Amino acid sequence: MKFKGVCFDERRDLISYVESGILEEDHIGRTIYKRARYNYFIKNLTDKKNYNDIIDFITSNSTTGLTDFEIYEFVNKAINSAKKVGLKRVDHIYIMKSELEFIKSLDDIKLEKIAFVLLALAKYHNEVSGEDNNMVYLKLSEVKNMARINMSRIDFEYFYANLYDKGVLQRNTSPVSTIQIVDFVSQNNDDEIAFELQEVDYLELAYVYLSWKNDGKGYARCTVCGRLMRQSKTKPRKYCEECAKESHLESKRLSEQRRRDKIRGQNLTQQND
Repeated sequence: MKFKGVCFDERRDLISYVESGILEEDHIGRTIYKRARYNYFIKNLTDKKNYNDIIDFITSNSTTGLTDFEIYEFVNKAINSAKKVGLKRVDHIYIMKSELEFIKSLDDIKLEKIAFVLLALAKYHNEVSGEDNNMVYLKLSEVKNMARINMSRIDFEYFYANLYDKGVLQRNTSPVSTIQIVDFVSQNNDDEIAFELQEVDYLELAYVYLSWKNDGKGYARCTVCGRLMRQSKTKPRKYCEECAKESHLESKRLSEQRRRDKIRGQNLTQQND
């Protein structure tokens, strides 16, 4: 499961998103925010031109039924918020051998998967912020999903407490804070690199760890998106579930197009006769 905030090259993603004309009707706020950041950082538009561009795009293409006042509020908040943080850019995220050895020493596959997820996210936030604070901003439910832990919410909360006793996380002195600090990130410049994480790896961090632990056995990458997936020996797969659905839909579209072309050809032949 991917953490939604992960982005290695926001400039690239914004250009692709906006210039493709994407409009998410169910997430109109996200579309407005991304367009605001694109206009500010890439097009260098003034606030007024930024506002006019977004208003023109939304009113010309959206069918959400938002009132003029609601759109006005959305757009102004997005423009103000979009300027606060620079574009995200991540060049490298390395996982060190000492970190993996520590994770293996936990000797519990659930704890190991959780620890790896937290490590990967802490390193991502370090790269984005430019500070080695090893912090993770994540709800327990998100950690649980990303680590692919099959456990009730209550049981997981009790289980999660083991991470403090095992030295995975520092104990938080603030009972209301959601910030967690990963306590085993290597600070040794001479530490050996085990492997480098790519953006696509954040789609399935638990599988990245399991694939490493099992020397790649039982896992393969989707030939379309590169997502890691479990691989069966008897029925090997080429696509992950999402890409398989898209491939199936594309096959149906092509089949329907061929059917229509055939009918059109038959009609033309009859007219010529």
